[in-house]
Amino acid sequence: MKRLPFSCTLCVLCLPLISQRSAGADEREQVAAVVDGQNIYLGEIRRDVRRAVADQKISKPRAIELAQAALQQAIKRRLVLQYIAKRGQGATPAEIDQELDLVKRKLDEQEITLEDYLQRTELPLAELRFSLAWKIGWERWLQRYATDANLEMYFNRHRRDFDGTQLEVAHILWKAKPTDQAAIAKATQQATLVRQQIVAGDLSFAAAASEYSAAPTKDRGGNVGTISRHQPMPESFNKAAFALQEGEVSPPITSPFGVHLIRCSRVHPGQRTWRDAAAPLRQAVEQYLFDWTEQQQRPRSQVQMTDHLWEAFSWEQPRSE
Repeated sequence: MKRLPFSCTLCVLCLPLISQRSAGADEREQVAAVVDGQNIYLGEIRRDVRRAVADQKISKPRAIELAQAALQQAIKRRLVLQYIAKRGQGATPAEIDQELDLVKRKLDEQEITLEDYLQRTELPLAELRFSLAWKIGWERWLQRYATDANLEMYFNRHRRDFDGTQLEVAHILWKAKPTDQAAIAKATQQATLVRQQIVAGDLSFAAAASEYSAAPTKDRGGNVGTISRHQPMPESFNKAAFALQEGEVSPPITSPFGVHLIRCSRVHPGQRTWRDAAAPLRQAVEQYLFDWTEQQQRPRSQVQMTDHLWEAFSWEQPRSE
């Protein structure tokens, strides 16, 4: 579930005014986690999962995966908001009240009371107030740090990610399911030994691809062709490739297909400026700011998890080894 921290604010104008399966009062009051004494209730997590899947039918493993991701995101938002507040950029109670009045007026235009809305969407007032506090504080944080100067600085540090650079690459693939840890470990060990031979000059990359690769490209020296930063290969592959200079071979990296060694054969520099890449650049900077802020606060905070998430979304809690 991809959830951008700067846009998912539980805005009441975005929540559907439709009947949903009732979670029950007990579920809405069950605590999924506690962040410095602040409860995150199971109802919030279930609503986030509902929005992610809409009317789709999903498996139980997928449900717990989405629930775990939603809970982690909820925890991070609270950590970020704490850090923002400690820096004097958080929302005051008066500002939250003002935003709440605006919500009420917009609901009045639809002839809906706030109380009716909260009941129909199973949204506690405290959670709504948190979402408004998040909206105010996060937008203020962005205005302070997601400036043009910082966007340009980030672009210069990660130029290849945004300027349209393309790479000619080759790879060697050891097939293994990412969930099979034993197979991944074995493939990584083999790839490490092969890379050592390549770097030492004892084996050419093309010969290694012909001998070891399980990819269709093995017969052409592992040559994939030209790739861009975000296509056509998986993100882990592209990220590793774009960290290489011409002639370099990556350490073993894992993708949904298995374990790879990647060689950068040629770099075709891009010509886009930071202004040309404004939209994806801003998204990357906002994500970086969110992650950085959360990391600053986490060592200062206490996060406690409960078993209620597993009880609600999973048929069996994993056993501790």
